[in-house]
Amino acid sequence: MATCWSGTPNPNREKERQFCHILHHAKLYERGENAMKHPKPANRTLVAVPTLLGILSILSFLIYLYSANHSPYRYIGIIHAGPILSLLGVVLSILTRKSRTAYPLLWTSGLVLCSLGLVICVFTITVLTLLILSFLHGA
Repeated sequence: MATCWSGTPNPNREKERQFCHILHHAKLYERGENAMKHPKPANRTLVAVPTLLGILSILSFLIYLYSANHSPYRYIGIIHAGPILSLLGVVLSILTRKSRTAYPLLWTSGLVLCSLGLVICVFTITVLTLLILSFLHGA
């Protein structure tokens, strides 16, 4: 019977490695543990959704700025879409955090874009609320 970690050079190293792999999984199965060393990576589309939501959030902010500065366009209601999309993207990033090892750049960009979009949109809504309150109190 071959040993898994022999110190002597062995020409059948590949067969020995395969045997050790099978032996390792058999021991895990006997103990009731999951025999999969690396779980199946998450779907790339699911990991890309937070990035898309972050881009849409920032785009909604830009559409709001354009409509607020150009009088014939009145897309003021779109400002509410930004924080909702960003918050949804942050939640999806947290739910797909196990995929950060499979797609690190995609996961990180989604989290950064959603966080940035959330901060921008919440800041804009806060400033607008403070402006409305100041006009109501006549200050």
